[in-house]
Amino acid sequence: MRIQQIQVFKFEELKKDIQEKVIDNLREINVDYDFCFDYLLEDFKKQLNKFGLDCDSFEYDLYRNEFNFYKLSIDDREKVINQFLTKEDKILNLLSNNDVYFDIGFSDNSISVNYETEEEKTEEEYKAIQEKAEEIEEEINEFLLNKRNEFLKILKKEYSSLLEDEAIKDTIEANEYEFKENGEQI
Repeated sequence: MRIQQIQVFKFEELKKDIQEKVIDNLREINVDYDFCFDYLLEDFKKQLNKFGLDCDSFEYDLYRNEFNFYKLSIDDREKVINQFLTKEDKILNLLSNNDVYFDIGFSDNSISVNYETEEEKTEEEYKAIQEKAEEIEEEINEFLLNKRNEFLKILKKEYSSLLEDEAIKDTIEANEYEFKENGEQI
């Protein structure tokens, strides 16, 4: 049997050049696990819920610049429609005895808006209702695209901040990592 003694250093006790080496070696310490963005993804989910939408999770690839909703669903159809109906549309709908009902569905990873009416309409009225349904559909899909881009931008910013020297130092110090004189982690 043999006993070996080594000197153990805290990060701040290492020489500056060794500290830089340690930081470079641990560059991805804050992002190398699957759930590093869970707190942001929960916030994104809450934002969708405000509009009556929900999703199981998100798929993202920061290197490919992609962000998608996984199993996007409608939590509250009325809430979704009302978010995108203008005040004028709501008033017109009330004045016409509320006989036009908009409904939402999914097709090919986008939202489609359909309508029903209880009373017979003229061709012009049907055309106006169809145009409104298409307008709402376009607004919702544009909203979802904007949310995807917004969420991706936030994720990329957070990812970058987690790779910064200060964030890595904070993690090292918070976890009280110890090192040999050459920077090798113990």
